[in-house]
This record gives sequence, C-alpha cells and structure tokens, in this order.
Amino acid sequence: MISSATPMTPAPAMPQTVEVVTATRNWVDAAYFAITSTTTVAYGDLIPTHEATKIFLIFYLPVGIGVGFTVLASIGAKVIAAQRASLLRTRDSRRQRPNPRDDAPRP
Repeated sequence: MISSATPMTPAPAMPQTVEVVTATRNWVDAAYFAITSTTTVAYGDLIPTHEATKIFLIFYLPVGIGVGFTVLASIGAKVIAAQRASLLRTRDSRRQRPNPRDDAPRP
C-alpha cells in the first residue's frame, strides 16, 4: 500500500534545447577515438555529437573492426606457420641423427 505521507514528485523535464559543445579536437583526440572505438573498448569519454558523425560511425566501425580482426588473423597465421616450420625442422633433424642405442652390442 502506498503511503499518502510521501507525495510523488514528477521527474525533472529534460531540456528541449541541445547545447553544442564547441571544443576543438586535434588529431590525437581523433586517433584516440578511432582506436578505442574500433577495438570496441570505447571508454565513453569521447562521444559523437553530430548526426553526420553518427552515420559515418555506423559504417566505419564494422569495417574497422573487420579489418582489425583480419590483420590480427594474418599476423597469427604467420606466427603459427613460423612455429610449425621450426617444429618440423627440429623433428627432421632428430630423425636424421643416428640413435646411440643402434650401435650398442646386442646380447
């Protein structure tokens, strides 16, 4: 049951005007925003304010994330191929060495 002693007050209305932030951004802020967005970290300290920027990011982020994962997969494939080649060389060199037990006299 709701007590009548504490009347409910309506929430404050949101302002109808949008305040435009006129902070100048430099290339460091732009690079920081691009990297944190495409790596899906997005701390939230820089946010797009214009509609055109939001529309651009709708296309930029999926493409950037896809390209980033493709680059990581390519680097990973090269590392794995180098590791595999090293393991195969080690295996082949051990096969070519004579086994000292082969020369042991047999009873």
